[in-house]
Amino acid sequence: MRTSEPGGALIDAQGSSEEGVERVLVAHLPDFRLEREGFLAEELAVLVAEQKNATRIVALTSYARSRDLVEGMTASQARALEPELLLHPWDEDAERIDRMELVDRFRSLSSRVSPLGESDVGLEVGRSAHLFGGEEGLLQAAEDLAARFGHEARCVIADDLLAASALARFGTGSQVVPSGQSAERLAYLPIEALSPSPSMGEALRVIGVERVADLAALEPSAVAGRYGEEGVRLLRVARGQVASARLPNAPEVLTVARSVQLGGPTTLLAPIHFLLPGLLTEITDELRTRDQLVARLLMRLVLDRGPARLVRMRVGRPTRDVAVLERVVRQRLEAVKLEAPAVELMLEVEEAVVDTGQQPGLTERAEAAEPLPDLLARLADALGEESLITPVLADSWRPEHAWRPHSALLPAPRESRARPKKVDPVEVLERYEQQLFAPRPTLLLEQPLGIDVKLDGSDEPVAVRLQTGWQRVTRCSGPEVLMGEWWLDDRGFDRACWVVQVQGGTGWIYEDRLKGRWYWAGWFD
Repeated sequence: MRTSEPGGALIDAQGSSEEGVERVLVAHLPDFRLEREGFLAEELAVLVAEQKNATRIVALTSYARSRDLVEGMTASQARALEPELLLHPWDEDAERIDRMELVDRFRSLSSRVSPLGESDVGLEVGRSAHLFGGEEGLLQAAEDLAARFGHEARCVIADDLLAASALARFGTGSQVVPSGQSAERLAYLPIEALSPSPSMGEALRVIGVERVADLAALEPSAVAGRYGEEGVRLLRVARGQVASARLPNAPEVLTVARSVQLGGPTTLLAPIHFLLPGLLTEITDELRTRDQLVARLLMRLVLDRGPARLVRMRVGRPTRDVAVLERVVRQRLEAVKLEAPAVELMLEVEEAVVDTGQQPGLTERAEAAEPLPDLLARLADALGEESLITPVLADSWRPEHAWRPHSALLPAPRESRARPKKVDPVEVLERYEQQLFAPRPTLLLEQPLGIDVKLDGSDEPVAVRLQTGWQRVTRCSGPEVLMGEWWLDDRGFDRACWVVQVQGGTGWIYEDRLKGRWYWAGWFD
């Protein structure tokens, strides 16, 4: 959900703020700590760690929180309330690294970015919103950036950092708050949204201040005399005034980026091609000092009017090879259509990885074909990352639900994280099949095909009628009975499955014992 209103007098047509009025964006990631471990917000899962001589909850999904679980609760107490609760160990060091890397990604939206607590990121955006077509465009870019790394973000742009943070954490959705209008947006939030100190929060509740509007109605001089500096600051925020616009000191900038003016507005690619090698050389030289390789690049073309054109590209195999990087950029430039002449080119390393060295091939032969990682990266850039998938197993007895698509470009799901070493896929399949009562087909039909079946006296299939006519079953094995999901409304299944060999190959058929019909479900390779 996103709300927006026409900008006030302090906002220009591009969404930039009037001089002296900074604009800030706060991205709140409520389930960051669980999402980075692969859990979804609607899963009943928590992170646990040893604290105060017990295993305690340190983070929860949104759904777990809705089930009355809280931080600090012991694992045994939580399991007593929710027997199906998933407990996952907290890796504090890995989480800190992931948080800083995500914060670093937000530098593509602003030059000043800082983490705010454990699940928020703050950006000063008054001078960068116009690059994205205004604040609405920047808000969408922030949500998209978080989503690209597997996180759901609620983003708010406002005049004041605390106001934006309160609306992002306690509001109903992402929104742009026009200058001077934060008071009415904050009014109905609980006073906890302003993050008062424990003593301040208790003092305000004693006098009946439950909502931000209650605080805004107090007399400023009385607040100053009774509650001091903190009270005055909270009052200013409650009344829609700027009290904390500046971000805290940002951590060390990790981003590597270079930019260059094009020497005048141009719609031609030749000037860009000419400047690419120099920019890439500067970037790779900087990465060499850090022992890092390029994994993702962001190209920003600043136009003489309108929002900047952003082009993201993936490198198949992380590299510092200027020729390889130049080829990747040139390929992406071929599909770029500029809405206006470009005046500036910027390249930024969106993702860098540690250089661990590369082992050459056994025979040192030159690669005649495009390496698979490079091909996958090029296809992802051209077709979209969602177009490249690989199947992974899912926990379901219903065959068509026993797998799910997983991006071919992302790390293995968390079930595989404990097995980082390379494995033989044939051995994996054999181990999986050994756990089954009967083998599974290599190819499942998208929709099972209704067929007729002739049975012998012992109810074994002896012939099947396909589209080509009746075919004799020369060999069969079964039945394997699969049934379940009766608890889902009218969606339970009860099947007797057979492996049958016919003239065209070996197939998998089953009798739907609830419907009394036979189906051809798939083929064995």
